[in-house]
Amino acid sequence: MPISNLSIDHIRNISSLYNLPLSTDINILIGNNGSGKTSFLESIYLLLTGRSFRTQNFKKVMQHQKVQCSVAADVTSLTSKSCNRIGFSRKSDGRVTARIGANEYQTITPLTRLVPIQYYTPDRVLLIDASSDDRRRFLDWGLFHVEHGFQELWLKTRKLLKQRNALLKSNQLRGYQDLEPWDIQLSACFNQINVLRKAHLAELISIVETGPFSEVFSGLNIKMKYYPGWKEGESLETLLKEAYDSDRIKGFTHLGCHRADLRFHTADGTSARDSLSRGQKKLITLQLKMLQTYLISKKLDKQTIFLFDDISAELDSENIKKILNWLMTFNVQLFATALMEGQVEFGSTERSIKMFHVEHGRVLEK
Repeated sequence: MPISNLSIDHIRNISSLYNLPLSTDINILIGNNGSGKTSFLESIYLLLTGRSFRTQNFKKVMQHQKVQCSVAADVTSLTSKSCNRIGFSRKSDGRVTARIGANEYQTITPLTRLVPIQYYTPDRVLLIDASSDDRRRFLDWGLFHVEHGFQELWLKTRKLLKQRNALLKSNQLRGYQDLEPWDIQLSACFNQINVLRKAHLAELISIVETGPFSEVFSGLNIKMKYYPGWKEGESLETLLKEAYDSDRIKGFTHLGCHRADLRFHTADGTSARDSLSRGQKKLITLQLKMLQTYLISKKLDKQTIFLFDDISAELDSENIKKILNWLMTFNVQLFATALMEGQVEFGSTERSIKMFHVEHGRVLEK
């Protein structure tokens, strides 16, 4: 479901933008560094997630001395052609309001389910070099959108894990028998999440190996493998029981899906972190995010949104053109930024393209 008629108020250097018409297909923003291009993408991400992809400190997002910032847009269903006005606002005291049509919510959750949105920005840590937390989030983002009940399962797991860790740090445990009821429930949750993550990764690997981008991965000869966070093939309940004394000493649970990881290797088993150049890591990160967006769009039969910041950073013109042409084959609404118009080249396409010039927080269609 694409967005249009975008309005932004008091987000970084964008003071006021009202009902900007957007292409349902491809939107390119051109402007100098610091002009507001990334803030524009950030605003769209805020609208659909309630979070910034640049910082966890929201005070840096809202303009200084303002009591509220907001983003709103029209969302159109391409099947029913129905249109809803959606909005997100956050006050300086942290209170959040989300709107879908005439309905108002004090949580962002209804908006996060509406349109899957993925982003790529070159100043973020690359997936291969990132923490295991980031790689788990990469897998879980896909599951959140395609697996009904995954969010509830993850929230239940996180609650149980928090309770188990609190017990490990307390002086209330008389022995393992006091912790066993949590381990029975946690083992079931951990195993469910493990099955879902492995299935999602298997779908991604299938597209990597046989899909339209397979030549890039085969050229680099990169393999991905998922590690569940415990020794596979053994009973997790048994392993948690055996780790009881160690967990008591450390004060936390060191086995489970919260310790899982997605690792990248070359064909000879060398870690991709050590053997690939930054440019190669950047290309793999970008393409994995593109492929995941493609997979979710196909499974949901829904148009997704892809934010691509600073398209020319560390990518040569050949790869830029190839990536843009791939994205144009997706059921995706693309927003991309560049310093100069000449850095963005497309092949022939029937999809609609809009170009915008950004300067000092002002966004004008070219």
